[in-house]
Amino acid sequence: MWSRWLAPSYYDHPPMVGYLIRLGTLLFGDNLIGVRSMAILATIAASVLLYILTVVLFDDRRIGLIAVLWFSLTPRTVFFPW
Repeated sequence: MWSRWLAPSYYDHPPMVGYLIRLGTLLFGDNLIGVRSMAILATIAASVLLYILTVVLFDDRRIGLIAVLWFSLTPRTVFFPW
């Protein structure tokens, strides 16, 4: 519902939630994939940035992969919507 009536803020979520859902539904349709797509892409982008940051800080690719593995194993509402 947030993406249908965009607002500068919402009661319990930041406004970017509505804008990302609107973008996803415009690109992929008004279905589950469209609603969740931008959150999935944001998770992928965060994983890449985490890997780069870890390699820069610790100069070890193995530690970067371990950091991304731990980040990926953390449950998020993108994959578990209950």
